[in-house]
Parts: sequence; structure tokens; C-alpha cells
Amino acid sequence: MKFIPQDEALEIMLSVMNDGEKKEYLKLWWDEKYSEMHEIHETHGFHLPLPISEMMSDSDAEKVASQMANSPITNDEILKNIFDSMNFESFAESEKRSEKEIIEQLHFMDKKQTESDPMESYLNATIGDDAYTIMKAYCFAEISGCNNLKRSLMELYFKTIFNSYNNKAINILNNKKAISEDRRKAKKGKNNRHCDNVLEIARLTWSAYPHASLSGLSEEITAHLKSKWKDVPTQGTVERWLSKSEMNPDVKPKNRNFELVFPELPQN
Repeated sequence: MKFIPQDEALEIMLSVMNDGEKKEYLKLWWDEKYSEMHEIHETHGFHLPLPISEMMSDSDAEKVASQMANSPITNDEILKNIFDSMNFESFAESEKRSEKEIIEQLHFMDKKQTESDPMESYLNATIGDDAYTIMKAYCFAEISGCNNLKRSLMELYFKTIFNSYNNKAINILNNKKAISEDRRKAKKGKNNRHCDNVLEIARLTWSAYPHASLSGLSEEITAHLKSKWKDVPTQGTVERWLSKSEMNPDVKPKNRNFELVFPELPQN
């Protein structure tokens, strides 16, 4: 595999696309449809980085979220069982070198790491900044013979990769928990009757438009409620519900380029 700068690969690929293909590709990029973009990359002979958090399909994420909700053990317990079964004694011990040689090698490796390196950029985009930084720290610990630190870093690496891969499922599970909790409170008379509907509209809209801003979404949902009912909550209340739900995707930048997505009505 030959690594080249991502900008160079995109320039080559876009140069052979027609206008329709370019529009389709840019729309996928805007909507963060990484899996579909990945297929286009491969048709042009490129393997651009696919974030590990996007490797799980939406349908698989729904299934995993359901399994997580019904599982008697937590993700941390699963990771601990996997990690404890690993044989760290098989890891090669660092060679016998002087402290000066070790420090010189560490400094050499540190200087080689640059963001402009295509391989560095690829790994950063694929496994994520945190996981890649941990992986590099593990290599430094390996060279310097810090075996206890190596084990701790490897455990943290596993946890980071595991959570990144299951990111979609974890978000779905958290959203369902938030909605369930709000519904529980609503039954006790603590919430406005519109709360469930507001949270469901927000969940569906943010799933389709993760860049939708909290204030913009609150404003649009409030306007929608006012067009249908008189006893509607204020925009501030709606924004507070959405903020407490923790459903707002952690993506930037935020914008108001979205349309509300409503739940499908049951078929008669």
C-alpha cells in the first residue's frame, strides 16, 4: 500500500468525475455518509480513511444497542474479561540498551511524527486521534522498557477502540434511555404532554442532520408545535429538554441547514 496526501488523492479523483458525480460525492461528504463515500473511493482505486466509528452499519447499531440494553453485564466488564485473558508475558521485552541509546531513539521517533505525513494522517482519521496517540505512547513505553505502563496503555487502547467502534450503538442506547427517563417523569406529572413528541422529533432530526444546532432545532420544533396546538412549551423549555437529553451529536460545525424529521404515522 502506498500512502499519499489525502488532498492529492481527492484532487485526482475529482478530476475524473463528471458534474453529477461531484455533486453526489459532495452531498455524501456533507451528510457524513462515510460508507457510501468509501465505495466511491474504491471504484477510483483509492482507500481513503473510514473512521472506525462509522464501520458499523445503522442496522447493526440498532441490534447492538438492543443487545446492550438487555445484557446483564456492562461493556467495561466485557473488556475486562477480554483483557484479562491476554498473555502479556508473550510480549517481547525491550532490548538491553543504555539509557542514552534509549533516549536518542525516543527523540528520533518523536521528530519523525508529523501531521503532514500521509500515513500519520491516515491512521489518525481511521482509528481516531486518541487511539493513535495511545498506540504511539505504547511504542515509546516498549522501547524504554516500561512494562507496567505498556499494560495500562494497551488496556486504554482496547477501551478506546471498542467504544469508537460501538459509538453508533452507544448513542442509540443513550438516546433511548433519555427518552425512557423523560417518559417516566412525564407519567409522574413532571413534564409537559408535548415532551415525548419533542424528543422523538429531535432524535430523528439529529440522526438525519447531525450538524443541526441546538438553538435552531429548538426554534423549529417550537414553531411546529405552535402551528398545531395552543398549550405549547416555550422555546427555552424545548431547548432545555433537548440539552438534558444529551442526544445532540458531538459534531462541528453546527448550522441551521436542516428540516424537521417526524415519526411515521401508524398504518391503518
